Amino acid sequence: KNAARSTLKDVTDLYSPNQVTHVPWPAKICNNNRGTGDNKGERSSQYAAESSCRLRFGAHTKWIASFDMDEYLIPMGNFTNMKDVLSSVEEKKKKENGGDGYEPKVLIFTSYPAKPRLDFLQDPNLTDFTCGSKKCFQPIVPNNVTYLQTYNCDKEKPPRQETKPAEKQIYQSDFVLLHFVHYSA
Repeated sequence: KNAARSTLKDVTDLYSPNQVTHVPWPAKICNNNRGTGDNKGERSSQYAAESSCRLRFGAHTKWIASFDMDEYLIPMGNFTNMKDVLSSVEEKKKKENGGDGYEPKVLIFTSYPAKPRLDFLQDPNLTDFTCGSKKCFQPIVPNNVTYLQTYNCDKEKPPRQETKPAEKQIYQSDFVLLHFVHYSA
C-alpha cells in the first residue's frame, strides 16, 4: 500500500492493451465512509467509477464485474480462467432448465477476508506503531513475495460456510443497468 500513489498506470502498463484498459479517473475521490461508521453504504466514488466502467465497456462484453484492488477471483478445480468458469455456469444452468435457453444474469459470490501468513510479512515487531493512545499492527508485504502468496490463509476449508454480508457479483451488462458495488438495481 502506497499512500502517495495516485494512479495505477505503472501497473496497468505491464499488460497489453487487450488485457487491461487504464482509464484515468478525472473526478475527486470522496465519500468513501468506513464500513464501521454511520452511513457505511455510502460509496459514491465507487458507484460513479463502476457506472462509468459499465457504460464505457458494457456493450463490448457479456459479463462485467467491479472489485476493489485487494479483491480477486481465483478459478478453482479444472478451471484456469474466469471465462471458462462463466461458460460452465451457463451450460449447467441450461441443462438444469431442460436446455430452454435460460441463462443466469447475475452470479453472486459471498466472501470472507483471508488472513495473512505471518511468515510472509515483514517482521511484525518492525510493523508495530502507535496510533493514538494504543499500539497498532500495520502488516507490510515485503517485495520478494506477492500479495496473493501472503493473503492465502483461510480460516476454514472450502466450501466456506462463514461469509461477510458484502457480496460480490458478476453480471450480464445488458441485463443490469445500474449496479452499486455489491448490489444490482
